[in-house]
Amino acid sequence: MNQTRKQVSIAVLQTRILTVPAAVLAVVISLVAVLPASAHDAPSGSEWVMADWMFLSFVIFAGAAFIAFLFALKSGLLSNLEDAKYYVLEIDESDYYTPDWAKTEGDT
Repeated sequence: MNQTRKQVSIAVLQTRILTVPAAVLAVVISLVAVLPASAHDAPSGSEWVMADWMFLSFVIFAGAAFIAFLFALKSGLLSNLEDAKYYVLEIDESDYYTPDWAKTEGDT
């Protein structure tokens, strides 16, 4: 009787060992079969969502840049741009860029 129980428990264990991978395989196959169909479920018009926010962000940044340009134009920041370079040339500073040996060679 003890031998029969052992054989039955081994048979049950073998069927459980084979049933678990079969169940996992069935779940994986069903998910793989369903995923491509559910991947394309989207509301109508959703293909334009990315284009909408890209256009909206362009309009916002371009509008802000245009307003900043108008402000700079009206406040006079863009007038007389050529005179700005002459002010920099009039600043009296010591020469940091020319080495001493180059200054002495030019004098002789």
